[in-house]
Amino acid sequence: MGQFKTLLGYEIKKICTRKSTWITFAVLILAYLLSVILTWSVTYSNVKTREGEEEKWHDSYADRKARERENGMYWSGRKIDNVLLTDVGKEYGKVLEKAGAEKAEVFQREIERFSPIENVLDSLTGGEMLLAKVDGQGNGSLTEEKIYRARKELVKSYQAEYGLSAEERGYWQEKEKLLPKQFTLEYAEGFNELISMSGNGIYMVVLYISFLLAVVVGRVFAEEHQRRADQVILCSRNGKRQLYYAKIAAGILFAVFAVTVMLCIVVALTFFLYGTEGFSAALQLVAGWYSYPLSVGEVLLIMLFISVLVVVLTSILIMVVSEKFCSSVAAMAVVIAVIAGSRLIVIPRGFPVLSQIWNFLPLNLLKLDQGFLDVRLVSVFGRRFTSWQFAPVLYLVSGVVLVLLGRRVYCRYQVQGR
Repeated sequence: MGQFKTLLGYEIKKICTRKSTWITFAVLILAYLLSVILTWSVTYSNVKTREGEEEKWHDSYADRKARERENGMYWSGRKIDNVLLTDVGKEYGKVLEKAGAEKAEVFQREIERFSPIENVLDSLTGGEMLLAKVDGQGNGSLTEEKIYRARKELVKSYQAEYGLSAEERGYWQEKEKLLPKQFTLEYAEGFNELISMSGNGIYMVVLYISFLLAVVVGRVFAEEHQRRADQVILCSRNGKRQLYYAKIAAGILFAVFAVTVMLCIVVALTFFLYGTEGFSAALQLVAGWYSYPLSVGEVLLIMLFISVLVVVLTSILIMVVSEKFCSSVAAMAVVIAVIAGSRLIVIPRGFPVLSQIWNFLPLNLLKLDQGFLDVRLVSVFGRRFTSWQFAPVLYLVSGVVLVLLGRRVYCRYQVQGR
């Protein structure tokens, strides 16, 4: 064990003393911070013609998000029921009555106050229910009963698109019973940004760290061959089994360290910019067709755990590929290919088995509306698991298999003539 600790310490020291390690890490962090700064510094110009006059005003992204937070907090805590719809209808009607008397900018601000309601209704009903269906007295065609009936139809249609079996539909029906009869509005933009693929959240963190690992841990095995030190190392007493596991462990520890630092930066900055409110907000407020009783805060915690497993698996894959081909370039090529494939290729649901397997690719699973909330289940010994429940086990098993395959490649390697 003492020899292993010495080897592990030496491998970690090699990783940490390379300038390329910290330069690449710093560049990725700066790239993320720059993308956030550029996004928040954007200013939009609005032009609207009213009665022959042209009105112009400027609106920054930061101002928009500040108003969204204020509007979201205004409605937070209200149950989506007929009482809320009556109040919304009355306020909405008053705003429409003053539409022609106010400046375009003022009217825009007034209408924005109802955006949180519109967004939630769109998620719950698939765009079937609009606030325009409520009149100024709150007696319009939009009612609590119609909203939740529309959501049930949305759930059924979504499950039909995936071709769920009777057993799978029964599973989701049981989960539906655990959901509240009426959902409660909550502002949760910070959590939504972190779990959504469209924001600079967890998905982007894993993307950045994958590139970092390709540069850093891809050299853990490859540099022995490139520097022609493999002949000496492989014939030494601890040059095979112990050194192999020390290298693997060093790569894993660096991956965990890198993703932890990056996640801390991203989570802290996101909560600072968007707020920490909404941990208990129902997932159905952003994904109305999903039946599992989860909050967006719980989804974030699950994604954080899965993201750590993903980068560990990625690190192992990169090291095994670099050892197999004796090159860090090959490992980089594999990472780029996997990332490009995950982002660009979508397998239609008409190929159920293939598309479900494709959604288990780490980057696809971290897409909230693709892999993470895939309603198809995995059956293991008679028990059914969702994609986010089964994925951690799949990644752990895959990691162990890759480590064993890599050991076989490493121990059987023979130095050829140069």
